[in-house]
Amino acid sequence: GGTSLFGGKGSLYGTLIGVFLIGFLNNGLNLLRVNAFWQGTAVGVVIILSVLVERMSRRS
Repeated sequence: GGTSLFGGKGSLYGTLIGVFLIGFLNNGLNLLRVNAFWQGTAVGVVIILSVLVERMSRRS
């Protein structure tokens, strides 16, 4: 997305990309008839990975 959990400035376009990414993920998993528990798990994993990537990029 475009909004940092660690402060700073976010961007509208980055936030929209994040929203669409989560929406596409949810819709795709629904079409594949994935259980709601695993859909939530997948979204959580994506969010955690994005936070880790942002944190790693801020260190360097």
